[in-house]
Amino acid sequence: MSSDTASDDAQIRNLLAGFAIATDVGAVDDYMALLADDAVLELAGRPARHGADELRAGAEAGRSSGSLGPGSHTIHLLGASVVTVDGDSASAVTPFVFFGGTDNIPTPSVAGHYHDSFRRTDRGWKITHRRMQRH
Repeated sequence: MSSDTASDDAQIRNLLAGFAIATDVGAVDDYMALLADDAVLELAGRPARHGADELRAGAEAGRSSGSLGPGSHTIHLLGASVVTVDGDSASAVTPFVFFGGTDNIPTPSVAGHYHDSFRRTDRGWKITHRRMQRH
């Protein structure tokens, strides 16, 4: 792995961790800053969200309902990612477990893999597509 590829790999791994943290405890703007403007999220059991407006609306709805974001008592635990970098694009597969009730007795509610695509931008790597695969 070249030093540039190693740096890209590290940046993408940090992006994945940052996205999990932003989802659990971050502000909507923190969450949105990690997504490309044309990103697509396909989360199991929900309609796909396309583009910044739908993604922001979904993040705001999660925070309004208390199911995600600050005060939601949730955590996304990520396993080791397999990251593949190809120039200005990349992909990763990451195992995860989503827990609720972290203020009392953490309870796993969803487990699976995230299949992510990324694009290098002038503001760093951004998530362009996420597909959740439940197990």
